[in-house]
Amino acid sequence: MPARGPHGIVTTIRRLAAELLIAFRWHARAIAILERLRQEGGDDPDLAALLAFAYGESGRWREAADEFERLVALESQDAALWCNLGLCYQELRRYSDAVEAYRKAISMKPELTDAHLNLGLAWVQLGKHVDAAAAFEAAARHDSDNPDIIYNMALSYVDSGRLDEARKLQARLMDLDEVLGAELARRLEGRRPHEQ
Repeated sequence: MPARGPHGIVTTIRRLAAELLIAFRWHARAIAILERLRQEGGDDPDLAALLAFAYGESGRWREAADEFERLVALESQDAALWCNLGLCYQELRRYSDAVEAYRKAISMKPELTDAHLNLGLAWVQLGKHVDAAAAFEAAARHDSDNPDIIYNMALSYVDSGRLDEARKLQARLMDLDEVLGAELARRLEGRRPHEQ
């Protein structure tokens, strides 16, 4: 419920304006409004979430991570917050921290497909292709027709020497997304089972 009185109405209008600016991808303007609201004493979780989202969408990953860290400290059982924090860490190339954040998100909400997919991508960055494959397989159990999941799972199979499994996925991927299917076929071309 909005605060009463002239100041409360103005604050509510500013917050709604910031939400509209975010929706229209005018993140710098939204951030300016949200930061001003914070300076005026409007520091609450909803404001922090809007600010974190706007920072992330504008590529200000350090600030976004700071906001999400504050939010998970307040609401540690919110899987989406942990997933978003993991994404920030991933963008900051803090892959081990990203892995931990995604694991926390998955422990709270195992069906959170994005957490499994992003966990796999973080494992790839750490060179842990077997772990990446397991994360992509978990994501596929929740969204079996997602071409990004199938593509990344196949690549993790290639990188871990499971070429036969990657080739099986390539045919399926062609049905889902011809561009990704062709890219996977190019990566598989000339590869032999003993190559890793």
